[in-house]
Amino acid sequence: MMNVVKKTPCLFCFMFALAVFSTYVNAGQPKYDLSNGGAGLSRSFSYTVTSEVATFDYVATSKQVKWQPHSKDNLNLGITDKVYWFRHSFSLHGSQKQSVIFEVSYPLLDDLEVYIEHQGQLFSYQLGDLKPFGSRPIKHRFFLIPFTATPNENIQFYARLKTSSVMIFPVKLWKASDFTERNQVNTLILGAYFGLMALLFVYVCSCAIITRKRVYWYYLGYISSMTLLLCNLSGLSFQYFWPNSTWWNGQSSIFILYVIVFFGIIFSKSLLNIAQAYPRFNLALRYFVSSVALMWAVSLTLPYEMLLAPSIYFSLACCVLGLVVGYVRVKDGLEVAKFYSVAWGGALFGGLVLVATKISLVPFNWFTEHALMFGISFEILCLSFAIAKSLQIERKEKLQLKDSLMKHLANAKETLEQQVNQRTAELEEANIKLMQSAITDALTGVANRRKLDEFLDVEYARAMRFNYPICVLMIDVDFFKKVNDEYGHQVGDACLKLVASRISGEITRVGDLVARYGGEEFCIVLPYAQEHDGAVIAEKIRVSIAAQPMLTNAGAIELTVSIGVAGHQPDSNMPLTQLELADKALYTAKYNGRNQIVTASEMRAIRHIN
Repeated sequence: MMNVVKKTPCLFCFMFALAVFSTYVNAGQPKYDLSNGGAGLSRSFSYTVTSEVATFDYVATSKQVKWQPHSKDNLNLGITDKVYWFRHSFSLHGSQKQSVIFEVSYPLLDDLEVYIEHQGQLFSYQLGDLKPFGSRPIKHRFFLIPFTATPNENIQFYARLKTSSVMIFPVKLWKASDFTERNQVNTLILGAYFGLMALLFVYVCSCAIITRKRVYWYYLGYISSMTLLLCNLSGLSFQYFWPNSTWWNGQSSIFILYVIVFFGIIFSKSLLNIAQAYPRFNLALRYFVSSVALMWAVSLTLPYEMLLAPSIYFSLACCVLGLVVGYVRVKDGLEVAKFYSVAWGGALFGGLVLVATKISLVPFNWFTEHALMFGISFEILCLSFAIAKSLQIERKEKLQLKDSLMKHLANAKETLEQQVNQRTAELEEANIKLMQSAITDALTGVANRRKLDEFLDVEYARAMRFNYPICVLMIDVDFFKKVNDEYGHQVGDACLKLVASRISGEITRVGDLVARYGGEEFCIVLPYAQEHDGAVIAEKIRVSIAAQPMLTNAGAIELTVSIGVAGHQPDSNMPLTQLELADKALYTAKYNGRNQIVTASEMRAIRHIN
């Protein structure tokens, strides 16, 4: 409630001197332009620490008071029981009077006295959540002070603050119209959030009634108490639920915090099935829940300032414990534990930001103010998914059991036929694997010699019919006998596997065939490919193998290959002739020094020259 301070002679003289002095210093004072939104004042404050009995007259006039400048955007002094005074002198831009509002956007301040000197008068306001909500100048969850400012008028602002919680003093100056518009947006956001919480409450309550499972009732208690805590921290509880109960408004946050911990523990026990998985740990949690219930009563008897810091750290410890339990159950293979662990991580994030704000590690701003709400919203969303997943798994298990029993009892004959069909399918699959193994090289996994012969017969018959070319590549690993002699056959086999893998990696067309011809020799058949096409692919294979050593248990082994290429239009005896040409080209490459490619055309040209 606003009171105009009675002007004693001493105070009148002080105000007169201040008004005269302001005409000289007004040019050096901060001058705020409110045409583009609110102006933050906290950065320009000066503050000082005084005794409990220090009055406004003493603080405003005494030369013994040492004022300290504050240069940060947010004024956060942490948890303290000292009495602080703040002051600021400023003026406003403009050409006419403006209706403005002082906003203190932290609703958890206990005792706040504000003094504003302008237009030759001194106005005082008694604010804070130790006063009934109805005594505020504007009925709002934040502390708001309206007044009319004259352009270029020097305005003196003083504030006395003492609180048992965190001393955060975010002050902003608004045009009344801009504040109303901003407040409508914030109200819409809060309304949407709490509306979603109400819908979630109805949904979970319906699930609890339908399924008759205790886990839903525990979750209902958890989200209800969590939502009520957010109402407390945002000032909405004091505004709408208990506007005249200042004692309960001060104690309720700690009480609700322990209610959240209580329901969080029993909900976690039920959701993660701790009783069956870890009986001893479940017994320890029972004693822990009993101690939390005892702390409810303690939270109603001890002062708020004694309980604040221990309660916050205790809650964070519970969040960490929840993460550990969730991680253990994730390792056990419990599906819902994944959602639970992610959810608890969101709550821990919001809690850490809240604690960091309380102890001045991070500034108080829009994000840190709402970090807990974001974390809790994310947590509740993930926990809802966890419950839905749990219900889905349970229903699926019941339906599977029911279907299994009905099928077993109703149609034993059909079950027998299914078993016979299954055995038949298994036999066919085994036959397919047997046939596949008969045409696959067991060591390298590519086609074997038998598959190569069959493929050549079929492909050459098709090529003669449709008149398209075929190219054959013969590949031999250089000095492979030396590898076997020096490292042993096991390392040699490993090298052959790697060589086959790199060869296959360069063959990308459907219809081409890679086969092991024998020993360290491989053969590639490329339908619809001319000799120069085969030479290009052969060069890629040669570079791929020579570029990087083969990594084996015996270390890195450098290998190279020699490749012979032969490509022709088919005729009646082409398979044998073309294989021979490719093989001769291969041995020409080896004779010429290895690690190279020789085509059948080049070999004939060399022979012609000779």
